[in-house]
Amino acid sequence: MKKNNQTAQYQRLKDLECPDSTAPFEPHTIFKSGIGSILKDIAGKEHVDLSGGFGALALGHNHQSYKQCMSNHLNQNLLVHGNGDVFANQPKIELLAKLKELFEPHYQKFALSLSGSQAVEYAMKTAILKTGKSGFISLKHGYHGLDIGVLSSSTNPYFYKPFDSFLSRDHFEFLSTDFNEQQLDVAIQKIKSRSCGFAGIILEPIVGRGGVIEISDLQMKLASELSHKNGGLLILDEVLVGLGRCGRWSYGPSVDADISCFGKILGGGLPLSAIAAKEDVMRAWPDSKGEAIHTGTFFGHPLSCSLAVNTLDEINKLDLLNRSLEIGQLFRQKIKDQLFSTEEFVEVRGQGLMVGIEFKSDLKGVELSAKLLEKGYVVIPAAPHGNMISLTPALNIDPILLDTFLADLTELLK
Repeated sequence: MKKNNQTAQYQRLKDLECPDSTAPFEPHTIFKSGIGSILKDIAGKEHVDLSGGFGALALGHNHQSYKQCMSNHLNQNLLVHGNGDVFANQPKIELLAKLKELFEPHYQKFALSLSGSQAVEYAMKTAILKTGKSGFISLKHGYHGLDIGVLSSSTNPYFYKPFDSFLSRDHFEFLSTDFNEQQLDVAIQKIKSRSCGFAGIILEPIVGRGGVIEISDLQMKLASELSHKNGGLLILDEVLVGLGRCGRWSYGPSVDADISCFGKILGGGLPLSAIAAKEDVMRAWPDSKGEAIHTGTFFGHPLSCSLAVNTLDEINKLDLLNRSLEIGQLFRQKIKDQLFSTEEFVEVRGQGLMVGIEFKSDLKGVELSAKLLEKGYVVIPAAPHGNMISLTPALNIDPILLDTFLADLTELLK
């Protein structure tokens, strides 16, 4: 299919779809297939996928174990869809057991949903039930999704302003990413003085869309201590960073968090998210009497749960946590070495295979993302001023693809 047919298909999409849904990237690119870290568009051009489905594809596209897992599931006539909160299914039980195996003794109870945003909302509801309060603290450039319940946690007016009249913005206080003990305590006391009261703190261990900014273990431990001292919980949004992306399953146990939220990698490309919580925290939910007070038609989806168990097993089997740390550290050092002398380069940040490259000029990340797409690379612009590109490739990516990308990025910047 010729390149101009992609433009025609893109226009067809725009004629059919909500105008806010698909980014107006040029050149217009519509992807058709993928294997590993290589995507192919409908014109037949190959692209190196360095976004990994927004960080969801730990094993890349169409990994052989994915195919085998789904084939086995379907060939045995196992349930594709279940009735999650009414009738149980075996894959859901197996996934919950797998999560407990990964996280005990710190986390012992779990709940499933579909998206990262839903996981954070599940965690917020849990904190409200546990504390009897509904006020939270989060970070100024944090991103926890755009569902209406969690939208109040955003400081980006582009996201929240159109719906401001419906939101409960006074239920939140916001801190900068370099917060200290005094600033955190002042924010907690402000929330406590309001009618909502203090329910907890919501943090991304590494602020992703807001600029790949690391929150130190010391800061997170401080958040845990002050939360507990004031009757609240610490919630970690690990949707992007957890399950191996940054070289560990979870940040929660090391900083004594009460709840961690997971998504992206968990589903292996299918929509699935989860929260993991301390036993006493999750016990704040009432025992089911046949009607759940928080559920969804597709919660505990059997096929998604089967693929999740497969994904976690493969990450373990291939030792991708350690590989992510090793490959990521080496790649960031190469970026520093090669881009240091270029005029636009500021720094590179991240952990494991979560990499953010910052540039001086506003929108430089947006500009470079378009140019890199022409060269055959899929990357995502990031940071409040669009001056960064974010890389979250498959954890099993061939390092040669990273080196080739860096050579082409260096050439663009020079």
